[in-house]
Amino acid sequence: MKNQKNTLNILGNKNRRKILEMLAEKPMYVTEISKKLETGRKAVIEHLQILENHELIKPYKKGNRKYYKINKTLMLQIIITQNTTQIQIEDLEMTQNDINQARTTFPEIERMERKKYEINQDFRQILTLIREIEEQCQKIKKTEKRLYQLIDELMHTGQQIVNKKVTNQKEKDILLEMMKEGQVRPEELSKRLNLEIDDIYEAVKNLREKNIL
Repeated sequence: MKNQKNTLNILGNKNRRKILEMLAEKPMYVTEISKKLETGRKAVIEHLQILENHELIKPYKKGNRKYYKINKTLMLQIIITQNTTQIQIEDLEMTQNDINQARTTFPEIERMERKKYEINQDFRQILTLIREIEEQCQKIKKTEKRLYQLIDELMHTGQQIVNKKVTNQKEKDILLEMMKEGQVRPEELSKRLNLEIDDIYEAVKNLREKNIL
C-alpha cells in the first residue's frame, strides 16, 4: 500500500470514489465505466491509472477487453482531536495468525464463524447473521472509542509535560513527533522534521540527560 496521505487525496476525488463503488459491484471495462459515470473515456482512463498505481484496483484480460476489479479490501479511518490527527488505511486481508489472535481476543468470532458454515442457502439466516455481526462491530467500536479517548488524554498530558520541561524547539518537535508516531528511527525523524541527522542525535542525547527519554 502506498503512502496513506496520498491514498486519502486520491479518494477525495468524487469520480474515483464512484469508480470504486461501481467496481465493488462487479468488474467493468473502460467504455462501461465511462457510460455509467457519464464521463469521457480519456478522463476515466486517467482515473483508472491513478487507482491502479496506488494498488486499489487491478486490470485483467477477458476476451478482447481489459477489465478492472478491486484489488484489496481496505478500511479507512480518520481520527481528528484537539491533540492529534490520525489517518489509518488498513488492508483487511488477514494471515492465519491474525485470525487466531482475533478469535482469542474476541471469542464471539468463532461462534459467528460456526453459524456462517451452518447456513444452508437460507437468505433469511444470512440477513440475521449480518445484523448480529454488525451489532458486535458496534460493541467493538465503543471500546475502540474509549481507547482513542485515552490516547488523546495522554497526548494532552504529554504536550503539557513537553511545554513545561523543554524549551528547545527541536527537542519539543522530536518529542511531539514521537508521541504521534511511537518509536521512530533518527533517520525518519530527520526526514519528517527537516532536521540534520546530527541535530536529531544531539537533541535525543540532551533529552536522555534530562531524564525525559
